[in-house]
Amino acid sequence: MLKKFICLAKSARDGALCIAGKEVSSEGNADWIRPIGREKEALTINNLDFGVGSILSCDVDSHSPTEVQKENFVISEKPNWKNLGTFPKENLVNLLDSPDTLWEVGNNCSSAHGYNDRVAVNSCAITGNSLYFIKIDCAILVKKDQGYDGDSKKRMRIIFEYNGTEYSLVVTCPELSEKYWNELKIDETVKIGPSYITVSLAKPFYGFCYKVVAGHAFA
Repeated sequence: MLKKFICLAKSARDGALCIAGKEVSSEGNADWIRPIGREKEALTINNLDFGVGSILSCDVDSHSPTEVQKENFVISEKPNWKNLGTFPKENLVNLLDSPDTLWEVGNNCSSAHGYNDRVAVNSCAITGNSLYFIKIDCAILVKKDQGYDGDSKKRMRIIFEYNGTEYSLVVTCPELSEKYWNELKIDETVKIGPSYITVSLAKPFYGFCYKVVAGHAFA
């Protein structure tokens, strides 16, 4: 089964990649798809240059939804990945989602290092989809050391406001984090302008699904 979609997330995952995007039908519907590997969910894709906004195609075998990630499709043994071009940036606005909040916010939704960056696995807020494509007016990137007991665990976080709620989420898309990684020391920040971002719910971890920024493009 051939799937063609607009790539909206290219995220580092388990030493490989997590990719997601939207299929646009002839009727104008835009449905999320997250291709996953046959043995391990993370993907290794060689010799294909692509990013957010690329139009990709691949062959998949089956729809494989989980309790959290309903958009998963298992790739074929020979997925035949292709980059078919670039979706016009001025048309990305047509792909935006418009949730009131990024899943559940408020009490018990903040970790030790962020805020409104997680949701309980048993929350009814995660029964729908695990991906949102939104636009933000501006944001602050901060390099943090989230390690404990002497172990270093450096992460890039993005702080932004969406519909009046503030979020601090880990950045997993290399195109954004690597752009500023060497410029910033721990706890240093940089401000960025209007952006399109894809926020994804990660797989359950100790009772929570963490929200990460898995895709970014400047607006």
